[in-house]
Amino acid sequence: LAGFCVMTLFTAAAAASFGLLLATACRSRAQLSALSTIVILIMSALGGSMVPRFVMPEWVQRVGYFTFNPWAIDGYQQVFWFDEPVHELWPSLLVLAGVSAAFMLAARLLSRRWERA
Repeated sequence: LAGFCVMTLFTAAAAASFGLLLATACRSRAQLSALSTIVILIMSALGGSMVPRFVMPEWVQRVGYFTFNPWAIDGYQQVFWFDEPVHELWPSLLVLAGVSAAFMLAARLLSRRWERA
């Protein structure tokens, strides 16, 4: 249960910060809808959310690690499939925390265009 809670917290933070980044990058809801659909579908396909990564070519598996999807999937597999303790989840948690911070920083920088002087 502890591993599930920790993985869920870090994965939710990464997903929420990515959503904020997309929202601050777009100027309208229509633009956000189109961009988010395309980007999320590509990330899901490369990251192993649609098809297991082990059936993908090696180069696609390597490219997939530039998204946060495989890190979350690997962490959940460690928890549920391999029954790993929480302290063994640190690589996935570290990456998810890093992308969360990077996405939040980028969203904050993009949101400055709406601030009044």
